[in-house]
Amino acid sequence: MITDIGNVIEEHVDINEKYHGTLVVNQKEYLHKLEKECSNIKIEFPKLGAEDRFVISDSKTDVALAKHGLLDHAKVLENIFRSVVNVDSKYHKYFVARRDEIINRIINDCNGVSITFPKIAFSNSAVIIKSDKINVEEAKRKIEEIVKDLLLHKK
Repeated sequence: MITDIGNVIEEHVDINEKYHGTLVVNQKEYLHKLEKECSNIKIEFPKLGAEDRFVISDSKTDVALAKHGLLDHAKVLENIFRSVVNVDSKYHKYFVARRDEIINRIINDCNGVSITFPKIAFSNSAVIIKSDKINVEEAKRKIEEIVKDLLLHKK
């Protein structure tokens, strides 16, 4: 905590509004980590629909570090590619059986892509893959290859 009020500065960081939800909801752990790494800086989020500006308050050094971290993280979010591969719901259990062994292998082989299967209660076939474009395409190819093999073995 800063005891010398004269050393507290306020810095504005512009991050596209389409990433606010991801930062606030999905990346909350990242923001808490950033706050701890930067001596408990204060990060104010913009009001929904108001503007793209985050406000960071603390000492000059901590604010600079936090601003750099937020901007770097925003660049990562900008490069996330999303793709959907349709997998018949009857094959979903193959991917998530045995403690997600198959899906975890694909995730590890493709540098930590995010793969989301629909909930079992829904008969939706859309499997969502998120990461950088190269890894998403590789994960999609692997999933399609496995489904093709499953189809061949069923005949």
